[in-house]
Amino acid sequence: MSQTIKISAGFSDKVSENYNSQQFSVNLEMECSINGKTVEVEAAADKLFALCRKIVDRQKGVTPSTESLPLAQPPKEEPSNQMESFASDKQIKCIFGMAKAQGRDSQAIKALISTRFGKRVENISKAEASAMINELKQAA
Repeated sequence: MSQTIKISAGFSDKVSENYNSQQFSVNLEMECSINGKTVEVEAAADKLFALCRKIVDRQKGVTPSTESLPLAQPPKEEPSNQMESFASDKQIKCIFGMAKAQGRDSQAIKALISTRFGKRVENISKAEASAMINELKQAA
C-alpha cells in the first residue's frame, strides 16, 4: 500500500576568509510516495539533502570571496555503494579541526583526501571520513 509523505531538508554553510564570513543556505521540501518501508524514506531524504548540499556548493562557487573556484561547481558524485551516504558536516569539521591542530592548512588536508580517495572533500562517504579521522588521530 503506497502512501504519500512530505520530506523537508536543509543545508547551510558559513565560509570565513580574512575576517569576513558569508552564510549560504537552502531549505527544500518534497512529497514522495513510499510503500511503508523506512529504507525508502531514508533514500528520499538522502537525495533531498544531497541536492541541498549541491545548491549551497553552487551558491559558494559564485561568491566574490572564492575567486579561485570555478563559477560552476562539478556535480557531486554519488557514493559508490547505494547504502553509503555522504560524510556528515560534523565529520568534515572534525577532519579540518584535527588537521589544523596538527599544523596543516585546509589546502593540505584537501590534497590528502584527494590523494587517498580520489574525491573532493564534500564527496567522501561517511566510512571514508571515519578512515580519515582515524588516520589523523594516529598521526597526532
